[in-house]
Amino acid sequence: AASAGSGRSGVAGRIDYDAWHKKTKDLLTETEQEEQEEEEANESALGLDGKYARSQAEAEERQKAKDIKKAKKALENYHKRETALKAGLRGLLGPVPPTDATTTTTAVAPKLEEEEKQQEPKTVRVTRDMIDAGKRVVKIEDTSGAS
Repeated sequence: AASAGSGRSGVAGRIDYDAWHKKTKDLLTETEQEEQEEEEANESALGLDGKYARSQAEAEERQKAKDIKKAKKALENYHKRETALKAGLRGLLGPVPPTDATTTTTAVAPKLEEEEKQQEPKTVRVTRDMIDAGKRVVKIEDTSGAS
């Protein structure tokens, strides 16, 4: 007699379970695929495929998202225009002393402070030659010295 433990072969009038397993697996896969296609067709026919809102709340959320995108785009355009109108002038009143602890020694720092105190306040005139064409806002930054 054949081994009682296997029971998988189709010998001597027994059922071929492997063949039946393959057939049922194929039929199940085919049925699931058909059901999925049917469900998608039904949802599309009912307008539930994501093209239209399912509820009033979802419609409001979609409108909010559109409004946010529109506001964000307008803000980005505003920032572009704003930066296009600004001109930055650096080191206008003199070079900026280093603030690193490694480059500034204790002997050099008092000398810089004394020089700043001894300097006369100077007048610096900003002319159109110093500013790019079309710039209307002047930002003076990174300066040191008396003014």
